[in-house]
Parts: sequence; structure tokens; C-alpha cells
Amino acid sequence: MKTYEILVKKQVIRDLNEIRDFIIENNSESLADKYVTNLLSEIQSLKYLAGIFKSTKYSIAKNYHSKAKLLITKNKKWYIVFHVYKGNVVVDKIMAAKLMKN
Repeated sequence: MKTYEILVKKQVIRDLNEIRDFIIENNSESLADKYVTNLLSEIQSLKYLAGIFKSTKYSIAKNYHSKAKLLITKNKKWYIVFHVYKGNVVVDKIMAAKLMKN
């Protein structure tokens, strides 16, 4: 089984921090930390799964990379936009699922 190195862009760190801040405002810090930890685990799953995804047809994701791929989170609230480059998974963006339109 092919494995990939995970590279996370600075924008993704900002996305995670914004998600965390939003949850803290509406719930608690511990819940926010757990939520972000789960998102990071899903990103790490791309280490093994990235090769099975096909490039997306969604133009909003292609704004980040012409061969963008999408991983929808288990709770179906977020899309993780990524692409594969030279054996690496480059995570480009985390976006709300409701924004995903052609």
C-alpha cells in the first residue's frame, strides 16, 4: 500500500483555528479541541487514502489546485481540499460542505 507524506498549508491552520474559535464561542474549549483533533485525524487518514480519490469536478475546489481532490468528513460538515504532488498530500483548504457547488 502506498503511503503519502502530509503537507498542510498555512491556510488550513487558519481554517482550523477559525473552526476552533467558532466552537469556543458557542460551546466550550474542550469540545473545540476534540473537534479539531478529529479533523486532524481525518487529514492524517489521507496518508493512506489519498490515492483512491479522483480529481473533483467542483470549480470552487479547483480554485485551490487544478487537480484538487475532496475528502468529506465523517460528520459531512466539511470538505478537506487536497492534491497529490510527488508522493505528498498537500492539504489546501478546509471548507464548509454547504459551500460546495459546481
